[in-house]
Amino acid sequence: MFLYEITNLVTGMGYVGATSDKPELRLNNHKYYLEKGEHHNFRLQDAYYEFGKDAFIYKVRASCSTRLELRILENKVLKEEKNRLYNLILSGFKSVIASRPYFSKGHRLIPVIGMSIWTGELKEYPSIKDTSKDGFNHKNVSKCAKLHVCLGGGREQMAISTNGFVWMHKSEFKLTEMKRRVRLALNRVKNKRKRIPPALNDNLIE
Repeated sequence: MFLYEITNLVTGMGYVGATSDKPELRLNNHKYYLEKGEHHNFRLQDAYYEFGKDAFIYKVRASCSTRLELRILENKVLKEEKNRLYNLILSGFKSVIASRPYFSKGHRLIPVIGMSIWTGELKEYPSIKDTSKDGFNHKNVSKCAKLHVCLGGGREQMAISTNGFVWMHKSEFKLTEMKRRVRLALNRVKNKRKRIPPALNDNLIE
């Protein structure tokens, strides 16, 4: 049982996690998804883009003899060092922590842009609430626009897409980030073994 950290040598920021497997296997898994641009933690992924792979080191912080001991230690570190960590939620908590403030009634009035993961079509709405006119669940759109984070299957998971569209707040819109979210959504579809249209390619996502 190990507690590990991925540390940004430039800023001192880090990402901590726990594993009962060989730590090198878990850390190599993180490296793989960071290099593909598909890491589930968007804050760590953005930092990886900004500073490059050579700015990060991967290390074991502690070993524990039981799962309970490991979970307690992990939560202790997450609480005490939250200001220097990329982590979005506390380990073992089912309730959402990171994105809770973004689901007020006022948030539904924020303009959003959506992109089809299949065709690259862009849709723009004056508010999140208005997406319901085209059959979207505005609550799901809200979660995807803010990359709503929850704990599922023992790991952090983001809301990426709904009804085949990824979403961003208009004020935060960047084409490169929208494309990254499309790739994340498609990767999840591939993992679920759903068919991907052969005509889909990056040239369509413009």
